[in-house]
Amino acid sequence: MTSTTSTTPDSTATESLDIESLDAALHAADLRVLVACLFHLTGDERWLADDLRPRRDVRLIADPSAGYDDETAAMIRSEVREWLLAEQATPVILDPGPERFGEMLSFFLGEQVPPEYEPMVRHDFGFDASPATSDEAESTAGARRRVIIVGSGVSGLCLAHRLDEAGFDWHIVEKNPDLGGTWFDNRYPGCGVDTPNHFYSFSFASNPDWTHYFSAGDELREYLQTFAANRSLRDLHRVGASVTAAEWDAERNQWSVTIESPTGTRVEDADVVVTATGHFNQPVSPTFAGTDEFEGEIVHGALARRPGSDGQAGGGHRHRGIGDAVGADHRRFGGSPHHLPAHASVGPAGARVPPERRARGSVAVPQRADVRPVVPLLADVALRRRASPVPAPRSRLGARRPVAQQDQ
Repeated sequence: MTSTTSTTPDSTATESLDIESLDAALHAADLRVLVACLFHLTGDERWLADDLRPRRDVRLIADPSAGYDDETAAMIRSEVREWLLAEQATPVILDPGPERFGEMLSFFLGEQVPPEYEPMVRHDFGFDASPATSDEAESTAGARRRVIIVGSGVSGLCLAHRLDEAGFDWHIVEKNPDLGGTWFDNRYPGCGVDTPNHFYSFSFASNPDWTHYFSAGDELREYLQTFAANRSLRDLHRVGASVTAAEWDAERNQWSVTIESPTGTRVEDADVVVTATGHFNQPVSPTFAGTDEFEGEIVHGALARRPGSDGQAGGGHRHRGIGDAVGADHRRFGGSPHHLPAHASVGPAGARVPPERRARGSVAVPQRADVRPVVPLLADVALRRRASPVPAPRSRLGARRPVAQQDQ
């Protein structure tokens, strides 16, 4: 395996960069992202020239070639590779500023981005990552506003983190034994996300260690649980409890919230109640003729478990899926073709759905790509080569640590 090393001026730590992994990441990378990185790394205005303007692509998973011809694509990859392997001190542009950032958004998306989007996107990128203000954390009586969040999925945890930053008095009530929301409830074989992980994650808690572009449910569940642990969100997390009623008291200007748990029923007051319960945790099973006479097991996809675990039938049993959604894909259902043949997925009209029918758009996207995404790789290398003192970067899932203690 070929590697190169570099040593930062303020540290004797030697970092090893795997050349094969770098080349694989560059080959898999979206070229429009590489062009954006090159402008940040070099400050060269030629990367914003019209002849390098990417083709507009509105699909969720855009064509990674971005409309560039083979020669231009090779040049872009080569330039990024050269910069990463050179002994550069630091990227030339760490923050392009609000005005230039807006120009870059429009350039790389191939369309004019309205200016009202720019503050939100800059915040997501970490350029304007100041903590939330606490101006509204106090009630009119001077006490901290109390918030009850119902549900600890993605939305509930995100809100809890932001409320904690702003100084609110909050806690989460979760009916399940642990947090995770839909990723705790849904554990059918091959359950996973159909959105690239770098979209399906918190902008303030990036994870450079995703094992796939479209991760399975257990990895997403681990991401949320690790995030909650790192931000101390579990300290105000009540699991195994359900909100059964919430009544508004106009005289006191507060909610009276009834919470039931194995230890009993209690009523708590709150200034604000947020229902972050989601809509994928209460499966509705269809009814049709013949189900009463069927002697086998009928399982809703959301309640299914991996064959051979949790009391579910293992190998040797014949499974058939009704519907052509994600759970019907044989690659996800049980993980091998003998559990559910590809031709067994049945659409609404009873027609068999071929695998290509379930492809994501017209772009060939690997279901289980094991190449480390290039953007975290670029950011990781760039952070290691900063010569001047800078704020410590956020490591995996947002916990801060010094640059010198980056993972080897």
